[in-house]
Amino acid sequence: MVWRKLALLVLGVIMLCSLAACGNKVDSKAVREYADEITEKMLLAYNEDNYEEYIANTDSQFRAVVSEDKMKEGNEMIRGKIGDYVPSSKKFKDAVNTSQKEQKYLVVRYNAKFTDESEDVLVTMIFDDNEAHQVGGIFFNSPKLREQSEK
Repeated sequence: MVWRKLALLVLGVIMLCSLAACGNKVDSKAVREYADEITEKMLLAYNEDNYEEYIANTDSQFRAVVSEDKMKEGNEMIRGKIGDYVPSSKKFKDAVNTSQKEQKYLVVRYNAKFTDESEDVLVTMIFDDNEAHQVGGIFFNSPKLREQSEK
């Protein structure tokens, strides 16, 4: 079970890196008009294990993969390492647009504070690049989370 979680984490990071590496920077003001609020709501829902709020702005592919049980299991694993998100602590880092298999995405990154991580946590949001701006993925990266994957 641990190897499966680790494999999914590594796969997610590889996918994320390939998406971001191929992207072009975008106008951060336009992106932040929706991304900041959606990200904050999703991080607060993470703190509360509130599935309905967590998936409220996600696309159908995300909802098909992330059931309530999977969300809670993932949150427990992450929370066990870095704790809870500190509300309103996220700081916009950058945003790029990219595509994969003819699907367009916006990759938006934030530095955020979590209660049990002394350094910033990189929160990466993958948004569908269309008028709905639904979330297609959320990823966390920090020194403590990397420790887990190195063991």
